[in-house]
Amino acid sequence: VLNSDPKSQVEVVAILDDDPKKVGKVIGGIRIYRGLDQLSKLVNTAKASELIIAVEGLSVQRKKEILDTCFKLGIH
Repeated sequence: VLNSDPKSQVEVVAILDDDPKKVGKVIGGIRIYRGLDQLSKLVNTAKASELIIAVEGLSVQRKKEILDTCFKLGIH
């Protein structure tokens, strides 16, 4: 949706998911990567600079892990 909206200032370069069954699949032309394992690589190769968390029921601990990793990598 974000990539197809001409008014959007966001370019989706990847989808991250913790579910190994989803890794490697493509949704709307965007490849799914394995959770935070691939985030630093995406920052370097795809120049990712922002992360949108779109998960219902995300535990406080997992959210903290994600935010800590983003902070270390300079992602907003």
